[in-house]
Amino acid sequence: MRFFVATILAALVLWWWQHSSTSSALDAQLEASGATVSTASVERDKPPATTIQQEITAKAQAAQANSTEPMQGGYEIWHNEPEVLPNQPIISYLDDLNAAIAEGDGDAAFHLFQASRRCFGAPPTRGDLEQVAVNIQYDEALSSVEQQQSIQTLYELYDYCEGFEKINLRSPKARELIIQAARAGNLHAQLEFATYAAPRPRPGEALDLAMIRQSEAITEYKRESMQYLHQVANAGIPDALGRLGSAYWDGVLTAQDPVQAYAYLYAADLVNSNEKIPQVLNDIAATLDQQSLQRAIAQGERVANQCCP
Repeated sequence: MRFFVATILAALVLWWWQHSSTSSALDAQLEASGATVSTASVERDKPPATTIQQEITAKAQAAQANSTEPMQGGYEIWHNEPEVLPNQPIISYLDDLNAAIAEGDGDAAFHLFQASRRCFGAPPTRGDLEQVAVNIQYDEALSSVEQQQSIQTLYELYDYCEGFEKINLRSPKARELIIQAARAGNLHAQLEFATYAAPRPRPGEALDLAMIRQSEAITEYKRESMQYLHQVANAGIPDALGRLGSAYWDGVLTAQDPVQAYAYLYAADLVNSNEKIPQVLNDIAATLDQQSLQRAIAQGERVANQCCP
């Protein structure tokens, strides 16, 4: 449910920014042309925005006040599952988190990375927060229950992220966090290793030296990426299956192997059906003879049962 709500919130935030800029441009065009648009009928049908914002704020504060969930110490926070939003602001334990990272704690490193990724979806100011909440309140695509859940989650995310200086996920710092966490055994970091740990040139490094170092570093990065994906799949995390299938099919992280590609994507579809996978499977099957295809199907069934029975 949190993933569903978070997806809705991200879409609404993006819609609001686009709508705000579009509305401003339209108003300017109308003013220039002397045209006017009456909003009287619309305004009669809904209460003032300030009243809605007050109601939303009061509900969110009441939900927080009625929470019986105990406050957590730092260690417990960053050793929880990363999908769980902590019940206290990240800045309240950020110093302890950074200290743990400095001591080599892989879970703490991934927690900081995940916090930055999560907080990129949070409204930047209280005013933005309340405006997005109002938009949710009037989103007819959502039921009243979904609206309330979305608003509550929005406020929880804002409170968690307020005052936190996010790390750019494509920065060297983010890469360091993922590498530290993955090498310390954090499965979620190992799943993301291939996406965020690719080597980058060093500032000011001579081109010939950079090419040599990059070649060696990329070879190690590819080996490590595939090793981690297999470890994560063996640990029972389904997302790794699709990523392994893609890796064997596109031939970037490892040599292209259509049988392995079909097997892992077939397993991924068995575990979590995805409307996009069958088309890719058809493309791969077109490159295989019947015997190889049957072998890939059998392997995919074994992989699915071993990963996620």
